[in-house]
Amino acid sequence: MDTLILRRLSPFGLSVVLLIFAPVLGASERTAGFPPIAADIVRDRIDGIDVLAYRTAARDAVTIEGSLPAGSVFHPADNVVVPALTAEMLDKGTATEDKAMIARRLEEAGATIRYTVAPVTLRFSARCLAKDLPLVLSVLADELRRPALSRDQFGRAKEQLTGRYLRQMEDTRFRADNLLARTLFPGVHPNHPASGEELLSALDSVKLSEVKAFHAAHYGPSGMVLVAVGDVDPVELRTDMAKDFDGWTGGGTVPRFAAAPRVKGGRKVVFVADRSSVSVAWGEAAGLRRGDPDALAFEVGTAILGKGFTGRLATRVRDEEGLSYDVGAKVISDTYSDGEWLLSASFAPDRLAKGIASTRREILAWHDRGVTAEELVQRKRSLISSYRVGVSTTRGLAMQILSTVERGDPLSRLDDYPSRVDALTLDQVNGAIRRDFDPSRLVLVEAGTVDARMPLID
Repeated sequence: MDTLILRRLSPFGLSVVLLIFAPVLGASERTAGFPPIAADIVRDRIDGIDVLAYRTAARDAVTIEGSLPAGSVFHPADNVVVPALTAEMLDKGTATEDKAMIARRLEEAGATIRYTVAPVTLRFSARCLAKDLPLVLSVLADELRRPALSRDQFGRAKEQLTGRYLRQMEDTRFRADNLLARTLFPGVHPNHPASGEELLSALDSVKLSEVKAFHAAHYGPSGMVLVAVGDVDPVELRTDMAKDFDGWTGGGTVPRFAAAPRVKGGRKVVFVADRSSVSVAWGEAAGLRRGDPDALAFEVGTAILGKGFTGRLATRVRDEEGLSYDVGAKVISDTYSDGEWLLSASFAPDRLAKGIASTRREILAWHDRGVTAEELVQRKRSLISSYRVGVSTTRGLAMQILSTVERGDPLSRLDDYPSRVDALTLDQVNGAIRRDFDPSRLVLVEAGTVDARMPLID
């Protein structure tokens, strides 16, 4: 038996140690018995929408996940906030029903619909009972196709976004991550976000006519994906979708984005007054898109360094040396373009220099010496187990199906992920770390009550 020791902090400040005993599995045991997914997905194109349905053993509940290409990267040249403001107004009433009426109908059914703007897509998600799926689909279609975009709701949506952006400006994690991404990626790249200041300024000048024009130009069935998982009948889903989305036109496609040029490494500081901790974002443009030959090996190698309580960074910088509140590393934002290698950490101000020095030591050792065979075996098992747990829920499976479609991968990738992870060799993982990571190009951003003149410890 293999013992995993996980430390948690209880609400009373006591350190709780959980001992989890798990069998050490061989390669065939790690991937055996994984129930097939792809063959049972019913895929159809309904009024131009890519619709995928998967019926599970779960009774009564249905989860919907979907997207269409109307993300922040498509903003008009003179106003970066238009995509976010358009999404903010989708649930503020439609041409046929006001906001209160829609909210009442959804609340009585215990159903939810949510919209968020990602760099490339508008994301939507819904939860409901199977009997209420026709209701949710009709509301979803009405809000996407015919939002009221009224003058009074326009003002309220601006106020809500203003409050959200002001809160972000006080969030050191947001400030660090935002400045890092803006430094690593050029303005035309989908991973280049607007700054908080830019968003607030854009809200001051945005016009309702710009929101209406954006909706007309970018919302439509072309490029839209809808995934329904749970107690869903694909035949009934098709009937409801055909009725609710009949005659809708427009939309768009996602272009192929050029890879970001590599920038020089360096250090930047964002001063935020009266903060008891400093948020650190440390990273570089990864140069890899999900699905590239090195992408999976690099992702697994990064997970060994920085994923969860058992990653090297958490074990050494946080647990053994007590220098950080949290620390981890991952590859993000690589679905439609080359992604970002991101290390996130929080340090007390008086431990910042030592914490950064310790973290740098672990990064360099990981790059120069690679990972060990034992680390690779353990991380493979963890990733495969996490994947299986994730797709055992309706939401987790719906999100995995959507991500697979968005990447342009065959649905068979849903079934072969465990075997692809398990097949990775030590040479492949360490080779990807050496080829695709350059410590000299790391950009360090510190956000908090920190002095930019403070020297770092080498």
